[in-house]
Amino acid sequence: SLSEYKIHFFVIAGCFIALSVFFYYKNRNLPCPADKQKAIACTRLRRINFIILIISVILYGTGAFFTFFAADLLY
Repeated sequence: SLSEYKIHFFVIAGCFIALSVFFYYKNRNLPCPADKQKAIACTRLRRINFIILIISVILYGTGAFFTFFAADLLY
């Protein structure tokens, strides 16, 4: 039954990923706290957030390719 709504799922997931990219881009230059421990945690979490965002975009693109385009390449 998921394949019936695959377009809806991909549109909603794409909107969420686009929203994540927007918020990451908007907040990328905000200052981290002055406390050394919190600044280190802030920097580390920003790096982790970027890595997770890149992995999400790659997985989304891979899923979209195999869902919508790969079946047409077989015929």
